Amino acid sequence: MSYEPRPVEVTPESIPGELRPLLEKLAANAHEVWSRARMEQGWTWGPERDDASKRHPCLVPYDELPEEEKVHDRNAVAGALAAIRSFGWKLLPPAGGACFDPAVVARADAPELRRMWDQRESDEKHAHALDDYRMIAKRALRVGELLLAFDAAAAGLRHYPENLELHHLVARSHANMGRYRAALKRVEELIAKGHEDADTLGLLGRTFKDEGFARQAAGGCPRESWRKSAAAYRRAFERHRDYFTGINAATMAFFSGDADGAALTAGEVDSLAAEALAASPQDHWAHATRGEAALLRRQWEAAAGHYRLAAAGIDPRSEELASMARQARRIMQRWDQVGVDGAAVETWFHEIFPRPEVMVFSGHRFDAPERPMPRFPLKSEAVVAAALAAALERLGTRVVYLSLSTGADLLMAEAALAAKLTVRLVLSKPAEELATAEFAERILRVEQAAHGLTVLGDGTTPDDPQVYHHCNHVFGGLALLDAEAAGVGVRGLAVWNGLPGDGGGGTADAVADWRRDGIAVEVIDPLDGSIRLLDSEPAGPMAGEEDEGMVVRAMLFADMKGYSKLEERDLHRFTTVFRQDLADLVSEGKAACEVVDTWGDGVFMVFRDVVDAARAALHFRDRVSGRDWAALGISEAMGVRVALHAGPVMAWKEDPLSGRPQFCGRNIARAARIEPITEVNEVYASDGFAALLKRRRAEDLGLEYVGSVPLAKAYGSQRIFRLAWRAADEA
Repeated sequence: MSYEPRPVEVTPESIPGELRPLLEKLAANAHEVWSRARMEQGWTWGPERDDASKRHPCLVPYDELPEEEKVHDRNAVAGALAAIRSFGWKLLPPAGGACFDPAVVARADAPELRRMWDQRESDEKHAHALDDYRMIAKRALRVGELLLAFDAAAAGLRHYPENLELHHLVARSHANMGRYRAALKRVEELIAKGHEDADTLGLLGRTFKDEGFARQAAGGCPRESWRKSAAAYRRAFERHRDYFTGINAATMAFFSGDADGAALTAGEVDSLAAEALAASPQDHWAHATRGEAALLRRQWEAAAGHYRLAAAGIDPRSEELASMARQARRIMQRWDQVGVDGAAVETWFHEIFPRPEVMVFSGHRFDAPERPMPRFPLKSEAVVAAALAAALERLGTRVVYLSLSTGADLLMAEAALAAKLTVRLVLSKPAEELATAEFAERILRVEQAAHGLTVLGDGTTPDDPQVYHHCNHVFGGLALLDAEAAGVGVRGLAVWNGLPGDGGGGTADAVADWRRDGIAVEVIDPLDGSIRLLDSEPAGPMAGEEDEGMVVRAMLFADMKGYSKLEERDLHRFTTVFRQDLADLVSEGKAACEVVDTWGDGVFMVFRDVVDAARAALHFRDRVSGRDWAALGISEAMGVRVALHAGPVMAWKEDPLSGRPQFCGRNIARAARIEPITEVNEVYASDGFAALLKRRRAEDLGLEYVGSVPLAKAYGSQRIFRLAWRAADEA
């Protein structure tokens, strides 16, 4: 007989790491099967094996087996696992299991989450892990990756179509992106299927609430949305009697104009929260609920006491405390609007919610060896690092915005990371181009550990003062946006010798910019680490605006949805009206641009001023989207998309071909990549544009964060804001 056994070979690669837990479970089960068979045959435990008396030392639980016996059981089942895989079958984690480490997901920033999601799409072990979908979607919502949150939740629903939490996450993604109709449709479909749990009804209320505040910010009337929100929360409260939906029902009734009804509901909720605290005294949300209920009943001192208890157990830099403060602030502002003097309440508000301010930082680079007059010599590194650490502890900031260089910026980033603060880097070019060989490793560590990274240029970005001025303006504006969202202020800290810099865009210019923005600045001396406080008066004139060479400009791109479907006979009518609308805006002074070009349905405009660009974009959107195209005989549904970006570009005062100013550069290409991802009849702006606009404090313009959005043509991701007119009472 020539039979030669050829089993599937078991190699380390045949049992990958994610299957090791399964291998151990199967080995334990194999031992249980063997033990039960032996016992049914009359075998019992004995210190040594005795076949005659049927005694065996391995008749013990698997965990108590000697390691060599466990290896025997593992080998027995490893061959089966290897064979299953070799035959083309897939072994997937059970529903609800997670392949990503929850602790890693919980601290991942936006780029890391995107990398994890891309890994999951190419790795079969993540194909059906329900917890992976949920964890990625939740964390993506928290860090502002709204499209990723939607993608993860929607992908999960393809495998788990009845999972309620994934449906909620899809709806929250829609709502956070301002797609309130899509969010409401999703939630109402769940309710129609009988889902009237507190979470679903609460999500319905929250979506109407957010829609109302968005309408208010855009100058519209929020009252109807707030009434619907109050009704949804009230329905949830009556069904489930939980204090979370109850306090929201009371607050939204208050915003809807029913202060008396709000006070009655707040009294009911206060009793429920008190009962919860009797069972769990450390429940800070129950304390916050009692504080909010007291505010709705004008019980200022009681509210103060409850909020103090709520804040006592929370990290002052946490989003939880920020959420409490935002809600309290809204209620107080509403009381002020209906005639109640809120001035007395302001005092304790800042005592209870001492929200750490956002910090902007700039500092000198270490001196080159040949520098004739010391400014920041390397020997001062230790004393300045100690001064920075002491300043961070004393000032209690939560977020630090800065650029990065081989000097004080690096020391500040390291000190802030060591203090577990949020560090957001805004770089004029990639970090590896900013580091000398001596500091490259430290720069890389900071870049990898930072919680946010915005790179404004690439390997082709020149060393030009306009580039560095722009970088200063962007991270200052982003800090202002962040502070506004958290309801806190901004303070400046600089390592500066007090003298003009070696070139434009350095620390001296950054400090001058902050003082123009009304930001108080503390200065650390780079030689001895001493500190002094500057007032908010600007030091020195603003940098002049250039007309040629490297300049900073705002760019607008727009096009019409539906244009490609127009029939030939409609094109002339459409183009005539479309171009006339654009010409009217220019002639009326509503589009004060340096360059305007149009082709078909496309529009390109360049502006010196971001405020001019923003207003022109909204006027253009309003005029074109408000036109009755059907009345002009155009049957195709039309809509406009408008995108804005700002950054350094190359300029010519007079193009040899056209005789007009001309601009080119990578930032123009980036502006063009934002337009295709813009929602129809909306104006989207990059974070760089939003930052510059925020610094201008235009009272008629509002910004709403959309999320980190992948741009067209694989141009990377960009943090995007929605631009809208702001109501006069919200300015």
